[in-house]
Amino acid sequence: MGLTKRAVTIYGLQVPMDKIIDEHVNIINKCICMPKSGPLSEDAKFCPKCGRDMFHKVQTISIKKGLGIEVDKDYNLIIAGYPTSGRAGEGDCIYVGIVVSKTDATYSAEEADPVMYNMPLITDMDISKFQESMQKYDLWNYLKFGLWTILLIE
Repeated sequence: MGLTKRAVTIYGLQVPMDKIIDEHVNIINKCICMPKSGPLSEDAKFCPKCGRDMFHKVQTISIKKGLGIEVDKDYNLIIAGYPTSGRAGEGDCIYVGIVVSKTDATYSAEEADPVMYNMPLITDMDISKFQESMQKYDLWNYLKFGLWTILLIE
């Protein structure tokens, strides 16, 4: 078993995750017995009767509605028809845009250098179309637009 690496270069945006996903924290009472000693304070960590943890925080993450987001067969996000790179939920941002080059697949450290595929020339029309798509979903930020190379190591 080796170290798996993938690289992709995107001409596009760095998008903060809070514009893509909603995080919800629900507090669940884990204790199944009802203590008869009266009401418990919200600061109670353990049940006075059985000693179990009283509360458990459950975090759920959901994709925001109305952003034109799809999920492909490999569970990668696609925003307005443009692929993303980075891992949703494993950082504070992802990258979305026009793929300039990428490795053909994952490869391990024991293998030879990966094959990089260069994509076709990107025109001003492609950039304008991308900008319009991102503005439609309020994701455009000219300060975060550029050439991004992402290396994912697993």
